[in-house]
Amino acid sequence: MPSLPAKSCCTSITKGTTKLSTVCPSVLFSPESLSSIKDGPAQRRHLIDDFIEQLQEFSKSVTQYKKILKARNKILSDVKKGIKTDFEVKTTLEAINDLFFKHAVDLIELRMHFLNLLSLG
Repeated sequence: MPSLPAKSCCTSITKGTTKLSTVCPSVLFSPESLSSIKDGPAQRRHLIDDFIEQLQEFSKSVTQYKKILKARNKILSDVKKGIKTDFEVKTTLEAINDLFFKHAVDLIELRMHFLNLLSLG
């Protein structure tokens, strides 16, 4: 069964949980949260990114990283499926890789900072 995006409802207006968290910062643990412990590092990174995204000054970094990652993966998928040739995407991928690596490094640093804050108590 595909998972549906989380939604919140307040005064009969439905909003995504990211929008709600900017108004009312909170952390919600559910049975699915255990997957971050059981399922491995990708799930743990996702959980940490969700926390970071709630901090307004850092949310743009996470959002930009996700957009660039999605675009980069689409290009790589198109090449693998034969939709586009390696030559067609070479310059585009080179430009995207520069942005991707910059945002990936920024996000890794944010994750490390966040985890250090958690360990301090």
